[in-house]
Amino acid sequence: QLVRHLAAVGTPAELRKAFDCACDGAAQAARGLAWEEAARLYERALEIGERCGALDAERSLELRLAQAAALRGAGDIPAARARCIEVIATCRRTARHAQLAQAVLTYCGPIPLFGRVSPAERALLEEASRHAAAIPDALRARIQARLAGDIIGANQREQAARILTLCEDAEQAARRAGDDGALAMALLGSHF
Repeated sequence: QLVRHLAAVGTPAELRKAFDCACDGAAQAARGLAWEEAARLYERALEIGERCGALDAERSLELRLAQAAALRGAGDIPAARARCIEVIATCRRTARHAQLAQAVLTYCGPIPLFGRVSPAERALLEEASRHAAAIPDALRARIQARLAGDIIGANQREQAARILTLCEDAEQAARRAGDDGALAMALLGSHF
């Protein structure tokens, strides 16, 4: 309601306040797992941010990534993937490897479906993995472990050595980052 009221006033100062409120509300909704509300507020923040000039390229990318994650959390996978594809296209043009990796993880989801091969998902995971050295360790661990999981899920036994290499890289990166979730993914891949 506050966002709606401030945006209706329409002055630059009030639009900026509406933008800040929408961003804060979206983040709070996401923390509370109110995914639909978070997705709606991120969309509103993007609209208002454009109107008041509060969005630079980095902030716009950050909000679109957050919205994609909220859409996935809400179960709207097609909309989440569409937003991810937009973000990925931007990241390719601007060499933003970390944001590309985040978008790929949101696009693909946290775990592979065993016995199902998705060439589109694999291609995105491979692309993000090629830039693993240029992204933060926590994200690197998740990309490498997720790619290993995709290969395992597709039952591509001939790639066993590569799977182990990916899992070892993921494990080391997860340990450096102190990311227990990513470490669990890496160790599970090594176990398989």
